[in-house]
Amino acid sequence: MDRHTILLVEDSRFFGQMVRDRIEEELDLSVDWATSMAEAISLIEARSDDYLAVLHGLSLPDADEGDMARYVTEKGLPALVFTATFSNESRHRIAALGVADYVLKENPKAIDTVLDTIRRIRSNPDTRVLVVDDSPTALTKIRKLLQAHRYEVLTAADGKAALRIMDEVPDIKLVLTDFNMPSMDGFELTRRIRENFPKDRLAIIGLSSERDEMLSARFIKLGANDFLKKPFIAEEFYCRVQHSLDMLQQIETIRELSYRDPLTKLANRRCFFESAQAFIHRAQQAGERLCLAMLDIDHFKKVNDTYGHDTGDAVISNVATLLDTAFPEGEALTARFGGEEFAVLLRHAPERDPVLLFDGFRRTLEQSPAHASGGNISVTISTGLCLDISGSLHQTLSAADENLYRAKEQGRNRVVSGVCELKD
Repeated sequence: MDRHTILLVEDSRFFGQMVRDRIEEELDLSVDWATSMAEAISLIEARSDDYLAVLHGLSLPDADEGDMARYVTEKGLPALVFTATFSNESRHRIAALGVADYVLKENPKAIDTVLDTIRRIRSNPDTRVLVVDDSPTALTKIRKLLQAHRYEVLTAADGKAALRIMDEVPDIKLVLTDFNMPSMDGFELTRRIRENFPKDRLAIIGLSSERDEMLSARFIKLGANDFLKKPFIAEEFYCRVQHSLDMLQQIETIRELSYRDPLTKLANRRCFFESAQAFIHRAQQAGERLCLAMLDIDHFKKVNDTYGHDTGDAVISNVATLLDTAFPEGEALTARFGGEEFAVLLRHAPERDPVLLFDGFRRTLEQSPAHASGGNISVTISTGLCLDISGSLHQTLSAADENLYRAKEQGRNRVVSGVCELKD
């Protein structure tokens, strides 16, 4: 469910206005603003499914301390609490309410902290976390902490059960595992996980209440990203979880930059070569046929020379968007090879003729001009197809490239496969 609204419960007009404006401007979320608990309850009862989180003061004019937080968490909504004072005693009282976070109102960075927390809460439902612990009490505590931040939480009572879950459930991003468990302890579980999941794909945090000083080092040597000693306070728990997930996100961003063409967002040449064999294997396992196409925009140098490179970029982006629509991910591996040249590795059912498919794309492009500052620019494309990929990938590319050369030589704006030629 797409929750797109924040409920702000704040009786201070000045502070409430600042918070609302920052959320709407920087996060592109709607804000409902209530000034009392009664007003907030009325809004939540009417449209709780719309709310991503509730921001409110610890005390409100018509409520005692903690009443609002208890109500919000009972409704299953993340509560972010503003407080004017902070001490160890107040921290314990707030933490006991099960809130997602609390912010000291007088801190100059208070609103920045709120925005960061909302960003995480918005993205967390797409993050699967597996908690492994043989203690039901520990499992319940950790699950509640994670659910307060809207993570999707899976649980297992031992290492063997955890491995079964990981075989069945894709895309787990973080495993929190206790050390001392029956059947398989946390060390062995960590070692087994790392056989199939590298550190840049999945994070592991070891947990233990034992006093052995070597536990953290042994967890990390076996492949854990971090270690947290029980009992822990909620703040440290959230910091370590977020740190581990942030590292995965940063690595994913770097990977995306290195594998994606920055202009078109298609795979680049490097990504194509590294992904092609796995793509071919999946198609063969499914009993599908494969072909490889090399495509080149006709007279592209003339577009750049006449209209400028910005218009040239718009033309390339338009071709890439149309390619991505005609040959979607999963069905095809589409890449920008450089300049105005593209490659498409396509899996298709035996009854589908790839020559007709690519000729259909050629015709679509003719009728779909790029919108640029100089006006609408129409281009055509030449395509070379290799219908036999029984050789190596380089041999297949060479065959497709040779047919592309023939298409250019024979007048452009056509599809040449070596056994069939289509043109206007």
